[in-house]
Amino acid sequence: MHLLYHSSHSPGYLATILMELTGPVIPSELTLVHLKITIEGELYTETFEADPNITYTFGWRKRNVYQQKVYGLALAKVAIGYEYASCAKPIWTVQTVTLKGFDVDIADVGGWNLDIHHHYNFHEGILQKGDGSEVHLQELPRLVTNVLGEKGQQRSLLCEPCESLLLSPIALATGPDGSIYFGDFNLIRRITPNNRVYTILQLR
Repeated sequence: MHLLYHSSHSPGYLATILMELTGPVIPSELTLVHLKITIEGELYTETFEADPNITYTFGWRKRNVYQQKVYGLALAKVAIGYEYASCAKPIWTVQTVTLKGFDVDIADVGGWNLDIHHHYNFHEGILQKGDGSEVHLQELPRLVTNVLGEKGQQRSLLCEPCESLLLSPIALATGPDGSIYFGDFNLIRRITPNNRVYTILQLR
């Protein structure tokens, strides 16, 4: 099986996979070729009579199983099953391919677009740059940095809001502006993108 991937840059077109399912010569006992494609919760199936040089083009409409638009990258699992006359069950080979979903429109006013601006899609972790290129943050290496607290030191139970020590962190969440929210025993605190620390709620 050989997969060739092509995705149009226009959001109105399909993302496609061109598959070469058989070569110019096939085994004499090969009877059927099965195809299963799984992407974003949907399953697509096809069955072909065994012939040489079978090719198939799969077109994905860039939507998930709920018919919602998919932004960023989606992983498609392609399974090919070769069924032989001497075997009751197909022999499967599986590959994965990454397809590109919809682009997030930066602006669209009267048919004009602001191509010098960047746009960050925080839901999918995609930075669309003004020159047309994209940065997929989910594919970048993960970095661990210390943003609060000091090794070997703890704050007191009656902590002042400005204190930068931790007592017992138990929960962590992020906001769309880049803020970090976390529970620290009896406090719910926020770290802003410029590293300012605020106590939002104190439980007594």
